[in-house]
Parts: sequence; structure tokens; C-alpha cells
Amino acid sequence: MKTKHLAILILLFLWSCGPGDEDRFPFKDIKTELWGYVNQDFDVIIEPQFHEAQPFKEGYAVVRKDGDNYIIDAFGRERINPEYDNKDYYIRSVEKGWFIALLSEITGEYILIDHQGEKRIPSDELKHKYPHEIIDDHFISGSELYSVDNEMLKNFRVQDNIDESGYLLGYKTSDKSIHIIDFEGNAKVSAQEGERFYPVANGMFLKTWTGEDSTEHAGFCYAKNGKLSWEFDPSYYERSDLKRMGYSKDGLVRMERSKQTFYYDKDGDEKLILDGTNYGHFNNGLATITISRNENRYTGFIDRSGEVVFEPLYTDVQTPQGNIISASNIVIATKRNEYDRTERWYVNLETGKRLLQDIEIHK
Repeated sequence: MKTKHLAILILLFLWSCGPGDEDRFPFKDIKTELWGYVNQDFDVIIEPQFHEAQPFKEGYAVVRKDGDNYIIDAFGRERINPEYDNKDYYIRSVEKGWFIALLSEITGEYILIDHQGEKRIPSDELKHKYPHEIIDDHFISGSELYSVDNEMLKNFRVQDNIDESGYLLGYKTSDKSIHIIDFEGNAKVSAQEGERFYPVANGMFLKTWTGEDSTEHAGFCYAKNGKLSWEFDPSYYERSDLKRMGYSKDGLVRMERSKQTFYYDKDGDEKLILDGTNYGHFNNGLATITISRNENRYTGFIDRSGEVVFEPLYTDVQTPQGNIISASNIVIATKRNEYDRTERWYVNLETGKRLLQDIEIHK
């Protein structure tokens, strides 16, 4: 009897925990035009039944069925009912422990709801603004920083993204001065005359300045104290490229010089050099490679050694989730009674297996 009870408890535990986000991918049944979910082997896990379906994040996904948006868990069970203060709302996305929901399309008022569906935070200040970049119960709406308790950081307008280090670029509204600030609005580093700061990424920010001899300088600094990590000669690079030199999530800086792409770590050590400038920033160990062929641009991925791990065969690819890449191609009609179409596929990086995810007809 005890063994039976123990087995039941184990099953209940596994049932409640469920699989991770990396093994749930939305796909469209071409025949019914309804959406469901497959795993990494492209086995159907949640049967097609939704009119729209978003990817899983934090164990939940936003789906739409019969005109209503709601949240499902990894087993397809409905978790949050679409009702708030006798008003319908539409849950738009899942972000860092919160559901973001639209109260009214007319006023553009959004609210935040926690994963238990109990803590609901309306805010008059958020009308016409979409809260995003939620980190440590803070988020950006418009160009202003808020806490989830609806406290707005006064006196500053901020960069578009929040870095997980807890620091961000802020512009003081009173005098337009530029600072690196924390979530409380404390200025950790302030730009001096002739200095220019760029947004924080991975706890670092790019600074440019003019020296006493009127020469231009550029380097990466620590956001917590402004200490210079490493300096480079900006004359090697196009000024417009400086804005794109921020650290990737992998902690590498991408730069271009003399028709080559360079990648450096946070100490300024050279980690990779590639011929050509058709390579992107690294994210989760991969960077894009883009080639032109037959008047189209095709994208693939390289790893941190520079080896091509996903050939550039598709006109559009998205950042891999686990071993799965979402990629699309434009297919040109070959008969007079046909239309051009875009086919989106899931591709397993390890096995090369593909699954047709969706088809869009261009009339």
C-alpha cells in the first residue's frame, strides 16, 4: 500500500513540474490551420486546437482560442481566466515572473499579473505604453523606469533595455546630463564634458571621449564604478558602428575593421577573427552568418570557434531554442495559377530533421 501511495505521489510531482520550455514549440496544422505544440523530436505534445499560439516561456504560453487569449501550462491546461475587475483583458506575453495583459485597446492600458493570477497591478501611468524588460520587479514603459508597485523613477529617462546587472543609461530631465544609474536613480557614473556614454550590457558600457590633445578615444567601462576595462583606437572603426559595439549576452564585443570581423572578451583579449563583415553578435554560443545569393540574403549560424554549424540556406532564422531553429524561405511560384509563399520550418540542429511550421501565401 505504501509503495502504491509513493508511486502516486511521484506521478503527481512529475505532473505538476512538467517539462521545460525548451521542449515545447508551437506549430500550425496545415490542414486545420489550428496551432498546437511539438517537442524537439517533432512529436505532437499538445494537439492543434488554438487559433494563435506563442512560444513557451517560464513554463507558460499565451494562446488564443474562440476570440480569447489565455495562459496554458506545458500540458495544455488553462491556468489564468481572462477576467479582471469585471472587464475582459488580453494576456499578451510572459516576462520574468509576470504576465503582461492589455486591459483596453482603446486606452492602451496594461496590467501585470503574477504566475498565481493573484497579484494584479493596474496603473494609470501605463496607458498607451507597453511594459517590457522586466528584471528584479522593475520594468521599462516608454522611456521611463517603474517598479511593479507602480513607483516611477523620477527625474530620469532611460535606455530601451534593462541590463541584468541592475544598471542602465539614464538622461536627467532637468539638464539633459548623461549618467549610469541603478534602479533607485542613484548616479554611479556621470558623463563629463566631451564624454559620450552608450547603453549598458553585461555590466559594461561603451564610452567615447576627447583627450587633452584633441584625439578621440573609446573604451569599455564597468557600470558599477566607471573604471575603464579596456581601450581601443576609434579611428579604426566607423563612428556609426560604435553604437553597435555593446556586449552580447555571451560577453563578447563585435567590431569591424578592414573587411574583417573581430570578437573580444571583457578584458579586450582577441577571441576570434573572421574574414568578411557578414557576421552578427553572439547569443547563446552562436552568431549569424549572412550571404547573398540570387538577389536574396540567406542566414545561418557559426559557433564560437567560427565553424559553421547551420548552413545559410534560409532567408530568415531566429535564435535557437535548445537544439531547434525556426527558419523560413520564400518559395517562388512555378505555375501561373500558383502564388509565392513563405514556408517556416523547425530544424533540429543535431539531427537535421525538419518540420513544416507554417505557410504564408502571398497573393
